[in-house]
Amino acid sequence: MTGVLTKIDCTLCENSFGRYCVPKSSQHRPAPQDVLRGRVWELNTINFMRNHVVGRDIVHAGMFFGDFLPGLGAERKQAFMRIASKEGKALGGASRVVDDTRPRDDEGIDAISLVKIDEALPAAADVGIIQLDVEGYEASALAGGIQTIQRCLPIIIVETVPTAFVTDHLVPLGYSRTGTVCGNSIFTT
Repeated sequence: MTGVLTKIDCTLCENSFGRYCVPKSSQHRPAPQDVLRGRVWELNTINFMRNHVVGRDIVHAGMFFGDFLPGLGAERKQAFMRIASKEGKALGGASRVVDDTRPRDDEGIDAISLVKIDEALPAAADVGIIQLDVEGYEASALAGGIQTIQRCLPIIIVETVPTAFVTDHLVPLGYSRTGTVCGNSIFTT
């Protein structure tokens, strides 16, 4: 339901970029541990984006905290995301889209809505960077943004390189891998 707030057991903390509500169920993961200590997770990635996209929009998507999103995909549809192990331990940033059917008796999977980048952005958006850390779902997320990519030719930063998508869709647009930041691959034209 839209507009419904649910109670969450969390810890409030802050760093130089703002305040955060970190679910206690995910505090064992590396990113929340940094944030809880007042540090910034992947500061070099944030600084790279800030230095390379002045005056343009940024699309950022990640699976952490993977239990509250609509996700990004190749098409608008319902899907399922694994947010906890079968033993009930929260996966946090390791949450991932699993497929289109929910396994029976598996409490670690939630239904999510997928949306396309192309549909989520205003037509006039001037996207300078698309940065994705979506645990292997990068090809689908980028496919849903192909019109935006063709129109804006943004810098693309991905944790997992979708090799076939890069070859079939990005290379023909003039993209190549030009570097890395925090273990993420950078593609530019």
